[in-house]
Amino acid sequence: MTKKKTTGTVENIETEAASIGENVSETDTIKAAKENTPKKYIYLGASLPDHSLKENTVFDGTLEEIKLFLQTEITKYPLIKELLVPVERLAETEKGSRISGLKKELIKSFERGH
Repeated sequence: MTKKKTTGTVENIETEAASIGENVSETDTIKAAKENTPKKYIYLGASLPDHSLKENTVFDGTLEEIKLFLQTEITKYPLIKELLVPVERLAETEKGSRISGLKKELIKSFERGH
């Protein structure tokens, strides 16, 4: 797409806004397609007390399919969905302290009984 120089008229501004809107929706479409592409995800949280989900379990599918599969566990421990990470991002994710903090919070919720 080439950029057009606008003169500031209402018509030109509306045309440019419409073209920006199209690009945003294309970006949203690409993002949604990536999220719905099957890939491997790893659960980085602690093993659940009932052993229905163990630490470092690898899942194959879309994120939505995996969340549906883990619906019972996620209902009881909502932090689980934050601890599902694409395997290709594992190295960069483990460096961050966010996962460590979420994991600790999940363990505390085990101790509270929910």
